[in-house]
Amino acid sequence: MHRGHAPAYLPTHISSRYPLIVTLNRNLHISAYLKEFRVEQCPSFLQHKCNQHRPFVCFNWHFMNQRRRRPVRRRDGSFNYSADNYCPKYDETTGICPDGDE
Repeated sequence: MHRGHAPAYLPTHISSRYPLIVTLNRNLHISAYLKEFRVEQCPSFLQHKCNQHRPFVCFNWHFMNQRRRRPVRRRDGSFNYSADNYCPKYDETTGICPDGDE
């Protein structure tokens, strides 16, 4: 998506009349992507039917080491975890942090 162009899901005649709608939709799309990217397991991959496996462009995870935790903002404004702080007990082979998502 390039700046100044309407997203594919909004017709040009709407986006030119309502630029705020375009901005809000773009922000919602980006926000959903940041919150949901690879936080769920790919059901198609489990059935050996994911056509986005090679090259790996699937929105969902295929192997545990690709799994991301869903970021959740707490009432105090902090998040449930910091992406900057690596889990000290993280198991590279399983992709699991025994401390959980907190």
